[in-house]
Amino acid sequence: MNITEHQIKERASDKAFANIQMCRIDCDRLTKEIEQGLYGGVTEEQMELMLRSQQIELRVWNYIAFLIEKDHKKTDYFKDYLND
Repeated sequence: MNITEHQIKERASDKAFANIQMCRIDCDRLTKEIEQGLYGGVTEEQMELMLRSQQIELRVWNYIAFLIEKDHKKTDYFKDYLND
């Protein structure tokens, strides 16, 4: 299967943005569960650790997406994401 460099870059960008969206969903869910005291068999501390880990993961994926888009020369809208 032949794939162009442009297609690879587009797929990488799509994958990064999909992971960013999933991290945001997980952060929102964990935040709500912590606020409501829904710990699901783990401690509050463990839930907070999971949230912090997800927030770090979000920052990492934002940076990866930034690098991919920088390679595409499309970084104007990333200034806000990298400061989260």
